[in-house]
Amino acid sequence: SAVQVVTRGDMGLDSLAITWETAIQKYNEELYDEAALDFRPLLDHPDFSMTSGASFYLGICYLQKNLPDSAVVYFGKVSPNSSLAQDALWYKGMAYLKAGNPQKAKEVFAMISGQTVHYKLKEANKISRYLMRHRDTR
Repeated sequence: SAVQVVTRGDMGLDSLAITWETAIQKYNEELYDEAALDFRPLLDHPDFSMTSGASFYLGICYLQKNLPDSAVVYFGKVSPNSSLAQDALWYKGMAYLKAGNPQKAKEVFAMISGQTVHYKLKEANKISRYLMRHRDTR
């Protein structure tokens, strides 16, 4: 029988693209643990250019795994210039709520409320008002 030899090498650009596609596929199939394992090494690679996307999807994976503190970290790494910036800010606020940190959530939703255009502006305003009314009852 033939002996299979496996070598470890640098992750080239083709390998990065394959890993990205695999991670997205696993994410879409709701295999969040497996997707997270693919997104993390992409973020560590100096040649990987879609860091905002990987950070965002990794944050969602952590939310789905009930690890909101880790999710907050990765939502914070999404560039404000990214097309995912509004989504990342919204989910960062939701992650703070899930983590039981209403003060930080209030700050995020107030930031959204202060924007002239945000696709979740109405919802952020409602949450901000709710958090303001209920801050003293905790």
